[in-house]
Amino acid sequence: MLGVIGGVGPWVTQELYRMINSEVRADGRGRGADLHVANLPIDLAVEQRVLTGRQSPADEQHLVAGLSRCLGALERIGCDAVAMPCNSLQPYLDAALRQVPLPNISPAAAAAAAVRRRGFEEVLLISTRTTLQMRLYHDQLPAVRVRECPEELARSMVDYSVRGGEDDAGVLGSDAETIARLARAVAEQMEGRPGAVLLGCTDLGMFLEPLQALGVPVIDSLTEQTGACAEFAR
Repeated sequence: MLGVIGGVGPWVTQELYRMINSEVRADGRGRGADLHVANLPIDLAVEQRVLTGRQSPADEQHLVAGLSRCLGALERIGCDAVAMPCNSLQPYLDAALRQVPLPNISPAAAAAAAVRRRGFEEVLLISTRTTLQMRLYHDQLPAVRVRECPEELARSMVDYSVRGGEDDAGVLGSDAETIARLARAVAEQMEGRPGAVLLGCTDLGMFLEPLQALGVPVIDSLTEQTGACAEFAR
């Protein structure tokens, strides 16, 4: 039985749930995935500080305590592993897992495995500031050159994805126009470079197909986590 910790990005939690069930049902066994969701009721101000790398020690303690409660609830109902569709909170989940030791199907580990499987020697990482500060993907991919996406571009993509198309200055643009413009900006970063774009924020899946349409190889952390979760849940 798989436990999912949701609430940090409620929309991406729904998407992970949908995608896991879609993959499991597609195998023809006539059933959905055996999974349960525990919601982390994170304060929106704390969430914003985490996404921008401005979290305080009190925020970190709050997150570890909340994640520990979620893990305890999932363990009590019999879950054998856990997945959380959020890269930025993985270090805090790791800390909570020391108290409730369940296997963790993390988006970073799944995406890193895909990078190695496809033989990429370089990636352009697009993620939150916190994921960069924690060196989540640098540590997962020691033999791969991890280039960091220009901060302004990465922030615009994360803001658009997480906050429904708004940043501090207001609406970035209409959906199709903004997604296409940001995808083109990423493609320009890849011109003449080897490797792939690594979407290291699970909310960035909306850029997967537009980037692929521009001929850019892409590794999406949510897609890879979904595949690993579906394999476990079968």
